[in-house]
Amino acid sequence: MATNSTENYALNQWELTDGIIMEDFNKDNRTLDAALTEMKASIPRIRTGTYVGTNTFGEEAPNSLTFDFEPKLVIVRKCSGSMQDTLGNELFFWTKGTNSDSVSTSTTRYYTLNGTTLSWYAKGIYASAAWQMNNSESYCYVAIG
Repeated sequence: MATNSTENYALNQWELTDGIIMEDFNKDNRTLDAALTEMKASIPRIRTGTYVGTNTFGEEAPNSLTFDFEPKLVIVRKCSGSMQDTLGNELFFWTKGTNSDSVSTSTTRYYTLNGTTLSWYAKGIYASAAWQMNNSESYCYVAIG
């Protein structure tokens, strides 16, 4: 057994005269594995991409994006146009726990998160493919989890 250990994780610090015991190495490896796993879980994951809308809208034709992690924030906007295009049919922000948002006084976007897939649709008097971010054009997105 090593006679010294590190301050933070109590990993073995070997002296030339210490006997080598395999379990000490295995314990250190388990400790390192646990610390790295905890650290990895705390690092935000980010994915970007694009999709082309299908010019459909409504509960029967929802949009969806699937990620390799559970998203906490998703931003979708038209790929074309200026950053000043901030109307409800130009840009949306979704955060985990949000089930809907009003994009006009008579139209609402509804969201469902099922594991790693975010789905949404627009419903209401002014609902359209544009309000659902699903016109026949390119949309850019970023997801953070």
